[in-house]
Amino acid sequence: MGSEIPSSHFSAADFEAFHASLRKETGVLARWFETKRFAFSGNSFGLEVEFWLADENYLPAPQNKEYLAALSHPQIVSEISRFNAELNSSPVPAGPDSLRRMHDDLEGLWAKAMLAAEQMGLHAIAIGSLPTLRDTMLGLEYLSDMERYRALNQEVMRLRKGRPIQLDIDGRDHLQVTRADIMLESCATSLQIHFGVSPEQSVRYFNASILTSAPLVALGANAPYVFAHDLWDETRIPIFEQAVKLPSFVDPAGQPIGRVSFGSGYLRQSMLECFLENLDGYPILMPARLGDNPEKLAHLKLHNGTIWRWVRPIVGTSEAGPHLRIEQRVPSSGPTTVDTIANVAFYLGLTHALGSAQEAPEKNYPFTTARNAFYESARRGLSANIKWIDGKEWPIQALLHDRLIGQAKAGLADLGVDKGDLDFYFDQILLPRVRSGRNGAAWQRSYISTHGLDFQGLVARYCELQKEGAPVHQWSV
Repeated sequence: MGSEIPSSHFSAADFEAFHASLRKETGVLARWFETKRFAFSGNSFGLEVEFWLADENYLPAPQNKEYLAALSHPQIVSEISRFNAELNSSPVPAGPDSLRRMHDDLEGLWAKAMLAAEQMGLHAIAIGSLPTLRDTMLGLEYLSDMERYRALNQEVMRLRKGRPIQLDIDGRDHLQVTRADIMLESCATSLQIHFGVSPEQSVRYFNASILTSAPLVALGANAPYVFAHDLWDETRIPIFEQAVKLPSFVDPAGQPIGRVSFGSGYLRQSMLECFLENLDGYPILMPARLGDNPEKLAHLKLHNGTIWRWVRPIVGTSEAGPHLRIEQRVPSSGPTTVDTIANVAFYLGLTHALGSAQEAPEKNYPFTTARNAFYESARRGLSANIKWIDGKEWPIQALLHDRLIGQAKAGLADLGVDKGDLDFYFDQILLPRVRSGRNGAAWQRSYISTHGLDFQGLVARYCELQKEGAPVHQWSV
């Protein structure tokens, strides 16, 4: 989804040509898997952080076009709405200084993002959902000025045959909203973590990423308030799934699979399975004409970018050759850079630990159980109870504290990450967060419990503490 497309107006011939190119490129990808064509020089890590622009009253500011023009930085780019933007870190190889380099890069980019906002009288805020946003503030006039977003809105509504989108979330409160466009998608901003893997690792690590989704979403939950309603700890999950809800297919267990979903099952042989599912299971949304070279996979990558599995397979192409990545999409944006890197460290470490275990843990852990654990964790955060891969029912706070944080730390140690950095992120950030029960969602609720329904005050205090940079478990209200 990162690349612009030439036009948002399509003919029947465009859809036919795109599908033909998509089928051809999927065949190219199949041959690459068969012939082991992929380049791999070691595991690598990367991240993307979506964020909000807010005005002096901490209300969403639809000024990303002017903001990005003033900032003029290739790693800070547009998002779907005019009050969102996204920064992209540089990938780093796995090694002793991986976490330090990611932290420094993110700090540098975030400092530039905040400074550019301040110079315009705005605030840049990394948070899963902005509590001051109201549904009346959404509208197509706030869609970012790019063809790809116009096309996305147009084609989603066409496939829905004009039926309005219904947002219906039952949390601590009950929220129901109806819209005739896809702007609800802009209510949710995320951290996306990239893990570069070898073809030999890809199946096990992809499945391990599915397993890590439940504890990861609980650990980093930061989106309890949407439209002044107290909903899930990570309300981004149901928002996004419902905001672009489209007819798709039914998995072998009879579960309807949407455009945004937890997926239809574990991988068995290769990541190719997802791309074959993309080809036949999901209608084309953006049939842009992108050239005739099938080895660039331009149509395949664009189509994959419009299918939002919470764990998404990525095929990259470069001069060194094609390569594979896993994109983990479940964590919220924020609260601080140190919290973000700690969340990244947890995901990477636990995924490596589970993915390299002697026996694949998913063999004895049904996909439906993993899916149930994920949604329970998104709903209740660190208060969730889930069934884990050992067959036991766990309070997720105890599971994280007693088992998973140590397992993730050992996983990154096995990848050669510096012990001092591991001690810092795991022992000084993650363990105290879990002991205190204070992730971003818990802090936001604590603020409202103390001060009443003052969402502008909440965002003002959040913004102040985010700039100070202390981890969220140390924040006061």
